[in-house]
Amino acid sequence: MRQWFLKSAAMIIAVVFLSLHVVLAEEPTETDWDKFSKSLVKALQSNNEGVQLSAMQLVIKYGDKVDVSAARYRVMDIFMKHKDQKVRQLALVTSYVIHNPFDLGLLERQLKFEEDAVIARQIAAIMVDSNRLSAVKNYYAYEPLASIDFP
Repeated sequence: MRQWFLKSAAMIIAVVFLSLHVVLAEEPTETDWDKFSKSLVKALQSNNEGVQLSAMQLVIKYGDKVDVSAARYRVMDIFMKHKDQKVRQLALVTSYVIHNPFDLGLLERQLKFEEDAVIARQIAAIMVDSNRLSAVKNYYAYEPLASIDFP
């Protein structure tokens, strides 16, 4: 009985300390964003699709702190050529977070030829948010965009 009590008490104490450690754990206060940005650029330029997808998610999450403009061609290439709609959406949002004027112009042209209604609406939303409303109004007659109410 005594052994059972000691084992139970030790287990409870261990669980309490581990729980406190997890609760009190903090993110590092200093991050080398330049090094992180370079790593993301390498990941985006890799041939491993899983690594690319993870890197795009991190670019979206930390977009205000990282500079991955060196990989913007690769991101647009994924957006233009990939067959999976979800991957194209991820690349589209990543491209928007990178926020290069040349890429926005390419998206503006892509709006005219985009066959996927969901992607076309997302491009239209990006154009509106980027103060390129005229681009969307020019293609207002485009069928997938007809249901959008423009200001």
